[in-house]
Amino acid sequence: MIPWSFSYAGSVWYSDSFQTLGDLKLTAYPSNVQIHLHIRDYRPYITPALDYGETYRLALFRGYMRYSRGGFYASLGDDAITFGRGLSIFLADDEKALLEATLRGVRVRYSPFELFAGLKRRWIYYVSDGDTTLLGGFAVEPAFGSTNLGLTYLRYALYNGEGKDGNLFGFYSGFRISPFNLYFEGAYREGYDVYTFSRNSGYALYSNLEVLVGSFVAGVELKDYDRISQRFNLPSPANGYGLLPSDGRDEVGGSFYASYGTFNLELSRAYSHGDGTYLGKGIMEYYSLSYYRNFGNLTPKLVAHHMDWGKNLNERLGFLEVKYNSSPGLILKLEDRLRLIKTPEEEWEHQPYASLSLIYGNFTLSLSYRRYTLSGKSDRVAEFIYDSFSFLRLYVSYGRFSGDIVCSSGVCRYEPPFEGLKASVSVYYEF
Repeated sequence: MIPWSFSYAGSVWYSDSFQTLGDLKLTAYPSNVQIHLHIRDYRPYITPALDYGETYRLALFRGYMRYSRGGFYASLGDDAITFGRGLSIFLADDEKALLEATLRGVRVRYSPFELFAGLKRRWIYYVSDGDTTLLGGFAVEPAFGSTNLGLTYLRYALYNGEGKDGNLFGFYSGFRISPFNLYFEGAYREGYDVYTFSRNSGYALYSNLEVLVGSFVAGVELKDYDRISQRFNLPSPANGYGLLPSDGRDEVGGSFYASYGTFNLELSRAYSHGDGTYLGKGIMEYYSLSYYRNFGNLTPKLVAHHMDWGKNLNERLGFLEVKYNSSPGLILKLEDRLRLIKTPEEEWEHQPYASLSLIYGNFTLSLSYRRYTLSGKSDRVAEFIYDSFSFLRLYVSYGRFSGDIVCSSGVCRYEPPFEGLKASVSVYYEF
């Protein structure tokens, strides 16, 4: 009998109309082959002013066939592909950002050489950015002990777009000399720019130096990105918030981070390039610290951060979270968030938040409340979760949510507001 696995994730949102999502995944594992089908049905919640994603009616969303044996690997269909820190190509998933990206085509690897060609597919919050870019290239990734090297070349062309093509060259290297870790990556692009609809050149430089001594870790990240992003690559944000303030188009800066045990600190800034002779205006600053400690069954955690991202996101946040690690368990969270509101006066608004979660075995019940002091609005959400931690997960929530910005891995998206009922079920089984 051929081993295979089955999973289904279905979600329903109900407000004044229905929004539904169904993902069915089937995978078979005959010998050294893996065959996968991902069928999706998505019907977005639509109002006269808002459309949360594109309708995707019961169709094949992804599929692939892969073969691997020894140092040889080949795939046909949808495959995640990323080299280094994503300066040259990044087509992979990030669950928090709801980023779904793959290369639909052919990929062949016999270490240390790789060839690939296909169609870029990229979705953020169930919205595609066109699926119109054809990619082809190669990578060489030799390893010499603790030193890793990589060379990449990528040719890209917009489908049915005469003169809309270009080349991207990449290089990366990392090595360890105790107690130091050093990583460097660079990329150069010339040709068509999907952001400016014209031909130009761009580059990206990224480096990370880290020192590890016992429980102490400290590091510096530096970046310099100029017109590098083309929606098939995703340079490292170089900050813990997961934010590329200019989408990798015009930013130079970096971060310093340090941790000792459970204490964590980060200081990061980013600037525009100015006129090329000095740094331009600041486009982002992010400072954060966190600390937690166990006292028997109690684990208090303190977190604070300061974020300024132009007029896009300006906030000061601090919260205290206390966990009672027993059965039943409790999690209490108290937060105060101060945000700059886009009004003619540009006022700062306090948005206090409190939540309480009760955990008993596989069950979790949570209640949360957020108050918006300027508008007088409030969010109230009740959630129930059952998780078997193996084959079944049930989730139900009811209440009101005003929407928020979510950033991860360099991608920012808007989590839309909602008032009503949400329910989901996820099932996984192996045969």
